[in-house]
Amino acid sequence: MRKIIFIAFLIIIYSTGVRAQAELFKNQSKIFKKQKKIDKLKPGWNNDLIATLHLTQTVYHKWKSGGSDIFVWFIKSNGSFIFDTTSWNWTNDGSFVIGFSKQGSEEIRKISDQILWESVLTYKNKKYLNPYFSMDIRTQSGPSYNYSSESKTMVSSFFDPAYIINGLGIGYNPQKTFRIRFGLANRTIITRYFHDYAEGNAIKFDSGVQLAAYLEKKFTKNLLVRSKLQIFSSFENIEDGNISWDTNFEASITKYIIINFQAYIILDANVSPYTQIKEVLSVAIKYKII
Repeated sequence: MRKIIFIAFLIIIYSTGVRAQAELFKNQSKIFKKQKKIDKLKPGWNNDLIATLHLTQTVYHKWKSGGSDIFVWFIKSNGSFIFDTTSWNWTNDGSFVIGFSKQGSEEIRKISDQILWESVLTYKNKKYLNPYFSMDIRTQSGPSYNYSSESKTMVSSFFDPAYIINGLGIGYNPQKTFRIRFGLANRTIITRYFHDYAEGNAIKFDSGVQLAAYLEKKFTKNLLVRSKLQIFSSFENIEDGNISWDTNFEASITKYIIINFQAYIILDANVSPYTQIKEVLSVAIKYKII
């Protein structure tokens, strides 16, 4: 009798496991089909524009152990505008981020400000490896400051600095979800007052090589990962590459509410001898414009 019960128990466990695996494969199949739709570009324009509002708040009321109220908010917008034909692919990616914080009785402070625009024109001569021409622009929308207990010091402003990189080389898979390219590049650093970003010059030119890689993939139904890696190395200091790596994990709670985690790494010897790292965890309201 015990053997019969044990065997029945094993059959139930096994059948439950088989059903769970079947359901898992079914869900993965749905995600894979959706991903293929994202991968596939239709002829003409393929546009995507999303805006998010990120909020963080801490409030104290009669808190004996001390502390001050803090409110952090920033707006982020990402856009992708791709024109695709049988022979050409013109991909335009842009992002804009600006954020502020208010702590206690202190004045409102800007904590984030960045404008990025990238345009890549690819001639689709082969199935995988194709020649491209690109232009990248990175700057900010307004003044940024370093704060001390007594004063604040402006450290950068609009187009001060601005980084412009023109590239020419070979690209792999010109599509929305994954792209990588490598080639020769020329970088121009433009400043007005803060010449330290350009090694004491108002304008600085560098020639070298550039590697850029992009990933936008849904790993589960509610988890989207966007990652962008850019490396530029000048011929003068080929071993000291300038690295910018921005990765965002976006978990959807509802259609409009998301939890976002950002890890942003910058390595630029002109700005700092150290690796700069920024981590942001936030709850955001998401709205798809296009």
